[in-house]
Amino acid sequence: VADHPRVPFARLIGLDRFKGMLHQAQKKSRDIRWIQGDGASLPFRDASFGFVTSQYSFHHVQHKPLMIAEVFCALRPGGRFVMSNISPRDMPGWAIYRFFPAAWEKDLRDFPPKEEIQSLLRKTGFENVRMELLPRTSEKPLQAFAENARQRIHVSQLVTISDADY
Repeated sequence: VADHPRVPFARLIGLDRFKGMLHQAQKKSRDIRWIQGDGASLPFRDASFGFVTSQYSFHHVQHKPLMIAEVFCALRPGGRFVMSNISPRDMPGWAIYRFFPAAWEKDLRDFPPKEEIQSLLRKTGFENVRMELLPRTSEKPLQAFAENARQRIHVSQLVTISDADY
C-alpha cells in the first residue's frame, strides 16, 4: 500500500461490510487499501494498528459492544481510537429531522447516548475516554437541501426510513 500524502509512512486500510460502499470509497482514494469486512469481526490480527477511526458509521453497527471490543484488540498498546458521529439528541432541529421526523425517531434508537458510548469504551478497557461536541452549521439554500434529499441514497437517515415516511 502506498504512503498517503497527508500521513507519510502510514499504511491506510479502509473497511466496510458492503461492496457498494467500498466501490464508492475507492473512487475517493486509491491510496487506501479497501477491505470488505464487518467491524464486529475484524479481519486483522490483534495489536495490528496504532490508530483506528470510525467515521459516521457507528449507528450502522448492529453489535456495538462487539465492534468496540474488536477495535480495542486491534490496537497496539498505547494506540488511539477516534470515533466521529452525529448526536441526534443534540440536534433535534436539524433540517433532515424537521422535514423527515421518522428519521429522527429512528436515529434516537440507532445512536446510543454519548454517556452510553463513553461507558462502553471504559468497560472495554479504553483509558482517557473523552468526548467533544463540535457544533457544525452550514447555510445552504433550501433548493440545495431538497436536491440532496431527492437523492435519498446519499443520506443514510433517508435510506433507513420507510417509503411512506420518505
